[in-house]
Amino acid sequence: DVAFIGWELDNHAAVDAMAGRLEQARVPVRSGTKAEITERGVEHLLWFEDPSGIRSEIFHGPVMASESFVSERMRSGFHTGDQGMGHVLVNARDSAETERFYREILGFTLTDYVDTDTFHGVFLHVNSRHHSLAFAELPLEKRLHHFMLEVNSIDDVGHAFDRCQELGVPLQRTIGRHQNDRMVSFYGYTPSGFCFEVGWGGREIDDRNWEVRVYPGASDWGHRPVAPP
Repeated sequence: DVAFIGWELDNHAAVDAMAGRLEQARVPVRSGTKAEITERGVEHLLWFEDPSGIRSEIFHGPVMASESFVSERMRSGFHTGDQGMGHVLVNARDSAETERFYREILGFTLTDYVDTDTFHGVFLHVNSRHHSLAFAELPLEKRLHHFMLEVNSIDDVGHAFDRCQELGVPLQRTIGRHQNDRMVSFYGYTPSGFCFEVGWGGREIDDRNWEVRVYPGASDWGHRPVAPP
């Protein structure tokens, strides 16, 4: 399951300022140990728990590799940079309290909602990526539903889809396009039982003209469920 989620801030002062906001809201904040800071490869690390008990870390100064990662199969590369690694969708104990926590205390910005008969999803952004965090109250034992990695070419979504089938990686959903972020993607299962998503073409946010919407479904097409392994 998810062990922790890291959120990068600009500098030491920004980390301390966020810690002050958390403490003012009576959220316990703890310092990372020297071993944890070394393991994460960062200069400064504080952590706290969100309303679902998920350890959340705020940090700055990550060690950067001298060369970009290159995959023989994912030749276009991954869409990261100032948008971060991708996104996660977590299982919230209380969706309303979780939304209040991330928006009012941490300062995340609401992107949109997905509302169906069985699913109320909240999507939040911290940069131009459509969402870095999403959550819903899900009938799962795991706290993590999935993490998403975005590639720079739709062909690499297809290559990854083919490779999963070649290697016998169990699929959770077929290729499809989401309604809200317009991502073309598919989902598969990790060996731990939570899912991964590989996608391309996600919408980007400009807060100067963004309008929050409620979407009636998760996908325009595809994303058909696959029988679980």
